[in-house]
Amino acid sequence: MGCVVLAFLVLTLVFTWPLGARLTTSLCGPPGDNYYFAWLVGWYEKALFGLHRLPLSVPQLNFPQGWSLAQNEATPAMVAIALPLSVLDGPVLGYNVALFVTFVLSGLGVYLWVLRLTRSRAAGLVAGVLFAFCAYRFRQPGHLNLMGTQWLALWFMSLHDVLRGPVRTKGIALAALFLGLIALTSLYYLYMTLLLSVVFVALYVWPDRHAWPNGLWRRLALVGLAALPLLALALAPSLMLVRQGGLQPRALDDASFWSASPTDFLFPPPSHLILGAWGALNYDRVLSWESTIYVGLVALLLAGVAIAPRGCLSRKRLVQCLALTALVAVVLALGTDLHWRHQPVTVPAPALLQRWFPSGRAPIPLPGYLLFRFLPLYAQMRVWMRYGILVNLFVSVLAGVGLAWLLQRVGRRWARIVAVVALALALVDLYPGLMQLSRISGRPVDDWLADQPGQGAVVQFPLDQCTLPTFTYYTLVHGKPFVGGFFAAGWPEQWRRIQPVLLGFPDQASLELLRGLHVQWICVDTRRFLAARRATMEALGLRLAYDSGGQSVWELRKEVGPK
Repeated sequence: MGCVVLAFLVLTLVFTWPLGARLTTSLCGPPGDNYYFAWLVGWYEKALFGLHRLPLSVPQLNFPQGWSLAQNEATPAMVAIALPLSVLDGPVLGYNVALFVTFVLSGLGVYLWVLRLTRSRAAGLVAGVLFAFCAYRFRQPGHLNLMGTQWLALWFMSLHDVLRGPVRTKGIALAALFLGLIALTSLYYLYMTLLLSVVFVALYVWPDRHAWPNGLWRRLALVGLAALPLLALALAPSLMLVRQGGLQPRALDDASFWSASPTDFLFPPPSHLILGAWGALNYDRVLSWESTIYVGLVALLLAGVAIAPRGCLSRKRLVQCLALTALVAVVLALGTDLHWRHQPVTVPAPALLQRWFPSGRAPIPLPGYLLFRFLPLYAQMRVWMRYGILVNLFVSVLAGVGLAWLLQRVGRRWARIVAVVALALALVDLYPGLMQLSRISGRPVDDWLADQPGQGAVVQFPLDQCTLPTFTYYTLVHGKPFVGGFFAAGWPEQWRRIQPVLLGFPDQASLELLRGLHVQWICVDTRRFLAARRATMEALGLRLAYDSGGQSVWELRKEVGPK
């Protein structure tokens, strides 16, 4: 086991290079959501060990109303992995170490499941590589919650154990623990996992539908009851927010936009070592950070061996179950209606439906549309493409089963060569090239703000910068309350109310509003804000307190009025 863990760790260092040499200074990907999750690690540390309070509410963001982490995903399970290193040397190190852990544990989970199924370490290693280093994961390193895929294989492996027959209390407890950890990592993954678990269970027991195994439903109920405390802990804040109207259902057009195309599973990204040039010609970059769900040629070929009519007869039921569940995951990833290359596919609308489709053409609805309309809370999600990680999981396990069957058929003499070739081809198929990194740090203006006495609030102009994740991270540096800084697909009530007024800045109405928000410091990006407004700001009585590095800071005093 130690050698396998070491192998996944070495591969993680290679596939994410040069991150391993910059663990305390850089994050994967361009500046964006990764800054928010680095802030999240730092906020947990500050709240728990500095303020000695629960971190769910953040009074210093969306100030003075505050902001709830339930508006996004608080991902406490992932932050828990990051915290020890964050306490040691800052949130960037903690974030990156947690990222590394997801690669190792994701690969190890699939390895253990395939090893248990086939008793082939080589097949388990290849299957683990196919999952841990799949293209989806290399487009999501900025989302610490979505990188937490390590519990998925462990949950389905435990669920399979529960379905196969009597399990001890330990098996029930482990299954419940893994389901709870999924919930504490990503509510997206929890919802998708629960839906596909229902499919998985139904497909597995269908052959025995007339004589269901004794105790099956009792075992499943025990798993649910044992997982309930962790599920309640993960779900309670979001459910409370839904009751308060803070998490509104998505509009159908918005939901449709995030539907995957069938090509997303087949087209390799432009970074592919062999097919990159072809992929670049066909790759849709509009939603590339979400739509890169390429399963991989090697994974598909090996999974095909497992599914073949004459292959893996001893695992026929499980193979069919995995294959059909993967197919259901593909359909759900396609969202509410059929898309091709991220363009809706439409057909002429029947005459009876013309009143609902003025253009004369209608979309092709998919099962996801019914779930969106009728399944509770399903419409609160939006990115259906994320089902792609579960497609990758099931295909990777199938690939491991298929490879194990091949290794048995070729005999000992050729087995090692076939395994090495399969591993090499998998690595070539998945290698993403050198990882793009962003050096993360505060700005000189944040250091200056940190030195100013008091806790007067900060606002940033142009106003759109208030909602950027990078500016959320900057609050860790300056430590002042911030009018923006929230990270969510929907805007908080306060922001929806004040934004129209603040768009008129600088004027008297916006200054009066800022005073009501207890703002003292108005930061202005001088590279984007028109220099002509400087005279207006001075005329309104604002005092220039700082001007360097492309940022100026104006002090808003309570008694200030127009000159």
